[in-house]
Amino acid sequence: MKKGWIIFISLIVIIIAVVAIVGGKMYMDNKKEQKELEVEKQSVKALKRLLLM
Repeated sequence: MKKGWIIFISLIVIIIAVVAIVGGKMYMDNKKEQKELEVEKQSVKALKRLLLM
């Protein structure tokens, strides 16, 4: 019975680790994309100000 619980708990820990890794990767990718969009918006605003002068 002990061996069964150890395997069960090990599987749960592995599943939680995989979910955390995948979620963290998705979060970091989204954060990077948001930063790139912000830089692009700033450059468009600067170009617009430059053209209106």
